[in-house]
Amino acid sequence: MKKTAIVFILSCIIGLALGIGGAMLFTGKSISLGPVLLESSVIIVGFILAAYLHIIFHEAGHLICGLASGYRFVSFRVGSLTFINQDGHTRIKRFSIAGTGGQCLMSPPTNVPLEQTPTMLYNAGGVLMNLLLSGLSLAVYFLVPHDHFITRELLLCFTFIGFFLAILNGVPLKMGGIANDGYNMLNLSKDPQGTRDFAVQLLVNEQSQNGVRMSRMPAEWFTENPNLRLSDPIQVNAELMRAAREIDSDRIQQAIQRLLPIVTDKKVIPLLANEAKCALATAFYLTGEANLAAELLTKPLMDYIRAHASVMSDKQLLLAAKALLTDGNRHEAERIAAEMERKKDEYLLQGDIAGNLEFIRRLLDHPEDTDKTTAQPQTGITDQQ
Repeated sequence: MKKTAIVFILSCIIGLALGIGGAMLFTGKSISLGPVLLESSVIIVGFILAAYLHIIFHEAGHLICGLASGYRFVSFRVGSLTFINQDGHTRIKRFSIAGTGGQCLMSPPTNVPLEQTPTMLYNAGGVLMNLLLSGLSLAVYFLVPHDHFITRELLLCFTFIGFFLAILNGVPLKMGGIANDGYNMLNLSKDPQGTRDFAVQLLVNEQSQNGVRMSRMPAEWFTENPNLRLSDPIQVNAELMRAAREIDSDRIQQAIQRLLPIVTDKKVIPLLANEAKCALATAFYLTGEANLAAELLTKPLMDYIRAHASVMSDKQLLLAAKALLTDGNRHEAERIAAEMERKKDEYLLQGDIAGNLEFIRRLLDHPEDTDKTTAQPQTGITDQQ
């Protein structure tokens, strides 16, 4: 569920307030303030409440349709509040992803090849739920007597927001380069590689949530894509997972070679380009190339890193490495490591935090042992900043 919906709703609220104020100012007609404020308040509250409820129902639709398709429940998030299935127990944690207001993640069925994973109903679930509830709301609206003003206004708000979100998520399009549910419904069904990458992404998320490190996940999940398209976010994300597995397996140079094309290609969407730069900077620190890592860490990227550091342990690793190897601030690096250790159970992806803590300890214990003999790759990074 994209935050575009929230921005639209806030725009409607602001427009409503400006419209009322303009009417009072320019018409010259006497307007009874009490009824106007009441109606405005009902509409504003209705929009906000409807948006919040429809986000929950949208993700619930994915959950229901996923279960109907043979998927397993992994996590359910609204805002940053996240319910997860960890080792068979439901836990509550905090997690957020830029550009989304909610998310339901599941794990695909294991009785079919990855390329044949059913994706249609799972992706359609949120839109179907929004449409269903909006239709019911509209039907109830016509049954409610006209003198029940507040009830009718709230029902209209709920109906409007639901249909808007169904269109926003159901009409195939990309927002900021990221495919919506409708785009995935239309394209994954005829794209075996995309379907495979989509399924592997869900499987990796499930395993990491349960504490499995990337290096210990099945190798067949990370098979090469000989026709990698850097304009395709799903394929790029799969390549980032391959690079993360290389790093976790101490094959740092192989990871660097995977990441360089992603960092330097302008077809990669900004979100994934930032993730690639973070992974590449980490890889450079681990090979003793602090100068190349520092070249990547521009102010915009540092703002991105700090914005996500509280919920993503790889960003904390990067901050610690920068403090130790670029800034020469061992005290700050030790503080970050201690904070990660103290809060390690709070992270959503337990496999990631285990690996990142190991890398931080290695850097702190033996910073001089990082491999500084490796030839510096020609990055071309500076031209891309």
